[in-house]
Amino acid sequence: AYLRERYPDREDDIELIFWCAVAWGSEITNAPTLDALVELPAAKAFAHHSVRLDERYENGGALALLGGFDASYPKPLGGDWERGRKYFERALALSKRRSQLHHINFARTYAINAQDKVLFVGLMREVIESGDQGDDVRLSNKVARRRAERYLSHLDAWFE
Repeated sequence: AYLRERYPDREDDIELIFWCAVAWGSEITNAPTLDALVELPAAKAFAHHSVRLDERYENGGALALLGGFDASYPKPLGGDWERGRKYFERALALSKRRSQLHHINFARTYAINAQDKVLFVGLMREVIESGDQGDDVRLSNKVARRRAERYLSHLDAWFE
């Protein structure tokens, strides 16, 4: 309610809300202990508000962030893998599958936790085999392509 009241404007507020969600999510994800998970509901609130303001912003980035949150943690810790999958699928659709870091994060969170090796390999191959997707995603897609090549070499460690 606070975010809706204080930050209601797509034009003025989306950038601040989105990047705050990303930064907070990164802090939680990269924390050395699980203690940071107490902040997950707040980070999710920012990501949800970003989606309300404009789900297309940054190629559906807030949806991918929510997908990562839900697919990274089991239910007792605030996750929901199937809901995470839906968030990722929506982000991929909104970006027209051009923002390939979404593929990487979908594979690294949902596919590994759900032990869906076929999905994982399919997402990695799509990243590796796709051509140039345009100036706005060129650099991040090069990063995604390198990660995809490296991650395919870890199949035996991640899948039974």
